[in-house]
Amino acid sequence: MGDSIAKSLDLAILTMSTRRGWTYYAAARDACSLVEHWLADDSQPGPVHLPGWEKCYAALPTIHKEVRAHHPNLIIATDRWLTIGSISRTGQHLFANTEPHVIDTEQLLEATALDLTSDGATLVLLHIRYTGCNPQPNPCTQPAN
Repeated sequence: MGDSIAKSLDLAILTMSTRRGWTYYAAARDACSLVEHWLADDSQPGPVHLPGWEKCYAALPTIHKEVRAHHPNLIIATDRWLTIGSISRTGQHLFANTEPHVIDTEQLLEATALDLTSDGATLVLLHIRYTGCNPQPNPCTQPAN
């Protein structure tokens, strides 16, 4: 589960699964988080939704339902979107890495983990350090001075 980074691991996980006789179900989607939260555009002063996030946000309940329907023993996930600013359920802009953002993200991740593992699955959340440019604002796309 997760985003395009998780999708990039498909071949390795499929190979490992095949060798061990496991069933493999790929639930990763491009530009999609593991948790249901609106990503914020941190370059804006107010709570502005990150453009293009609607498709993922709308798909998450279905993705989670499909994963649970397979009754997995193991769920492997990665989510680089957890470190991006977000908008709380009350509409507050939670700037990335601030205490309110971390608390909200941890609560959402815990609720998601409990939901996905409710049938006894083990959830492994891979931390893959993203060393490229931050999505918002993206200094890699800015002209050099």
